[in-house]
Amino acid sequence: MDYFFATDGRLDITRDSALFAGGGYAREHEEPGEPDAPTDAKRPTEYDVFNGFLRHVQTFGRFRGVGDATVVRLNYDKTATFTGDDASTAARDRTVFAGGYQLGYEFLPQYEAFVRAEGNRRDYDDRQEVGGERLERTSDGFTAVTGVALDLGGVVFGDVYAGYLAQYFSGDFNDVSGFTAGGTMTWNVTTLTTLNARAARTIQDTTQAGSPAILRTSGGLSADHELLRNLILTAAVTVTNDNYEDSNREDYYYVSGVGARYLMNRNFYGTLGYQLVRRTTNGSDSTANSFWQNLVRVGIEAQL
Repeated sequence: MDYFFATDGRLDITRDSALFAGGGYAREHEEPGEPDAPTDAKRPTEYDVFNGFLRHVQTFGRFRGVGDATVVRLNYDKTATFTGDDASTAARDRTVFAGGYQLGYEFLPQYEAFVRAEGNRRDYDDRQEVGGERLERTSDGFTAVTGVALDLGGVVFGDVYAGYLAQYFSGDFNDVSGFTAGGTMTWNVTTLTTLNARAARTIQDTTQAGSPAILRTSGGLSADHELLRNLILTAAVTVTNDNYEDSNREDYYYVSGVGARYLMNRNFYGTLGYQLVRRTTNGSDSTANSFWQNLVRVGIEAQL
């Protein structure tokens, strides 16, 4: 069973300055077919996620600055396997520190040009055992982008950006770097219907032997419709390409789904959803790693 707790707050320092902070805990499980899970896993690996953030927003004239700092801690349980033994996943336990600053300038009403620089450290607790060697996966990285944000009266709003990203590893792995681009866009078609578009290119961690990281490119569309005041329908489609650096493996994920959220009262709501996942893999083990997946989710969530 998955569950989570989260809290956040805001402190208005002045009329033009505000401080935001929050954090939370989640108990989650890996999706079936997760590439980094043990190949003989009897059931999905469960893990804990602890997170916290601090953000400062400052406006001065037409300029707006946003500073962020985050920390995420991941602890993985042992995985039950078909051999009867529990496989250790301690090599995946890590703490991720990240921080950055975005400076924007409103060059036209409701249009803002911005630059953003972010840094991160992905600190693994233990070295990974591969073929008798103990490999260090701890790394440091950065992302630098420039872009434009817009807000047309709350009807259409979002941002687009482009830049460069890199992750630097110890001597055990080659560095990963490249072009990045992405953005988000929201269109409130009517007071009841909202369309969302998103795209991103990021560097993701992996423990696949021989690969330092995944260069991930993804994009998707989603729609929300308020059928009744307490019933919201959703639909979404996403395409993701995972390119394993220094490896001939390349995965494609095609995900589509529909769902509904029923608001029972101000504090509780039920969710129901269906998701179809198709993964294809190019590489030496493409047949074994390609699959179709049907997921049905039923849940009850609470909020204060």
